Amino acid sequence: MAAPSLCTLPHELLNTIAEDLTEEILPSLLLTSKNINNALTPLLYASISLYDSRTARKCTNTLAKEPQEHYAQRDLAAYVRSFTVRFDAFGLKQGQRVRFARSLEGLQRARKRRLAHPSFVLVQA
Repeated sequence: MAAPSLCTLPHELLNTIAEDLTEEILPSLLLTSKNINNALTPLLYASISLYDSRTARKCTNTLAKEPQEHYAQRDLAAYVRSFTVRFDAFGLKQGQRVRFARSLEGLQRARKRRLAHPSFVLVQA
């Protein structure tokens, strides 16, 4: 009998293991296999904290996309439970502020359209 590997563990056990991983390690782990990616993508997107406007804009644009536009056709925005912006969006230049506001609006529209009870929380620190 072959020894069990991380890729063959049940999703519940993978989630338990991954909950203790740092946010720097988890994305790399998702790249190791389709099974791990399927099991842990919801954990990766459950709590998002953004620290700069460029990353925030890219993230919100990604989350606002329709499921069929993503790899494995998943609704990534549906996994988000906490969304925190940890930079002064009002200190941005006018063009940056407009682009960030548009990406947030797109994300909020996508979540309302696809979720009956959105649990989206935006905190600006």
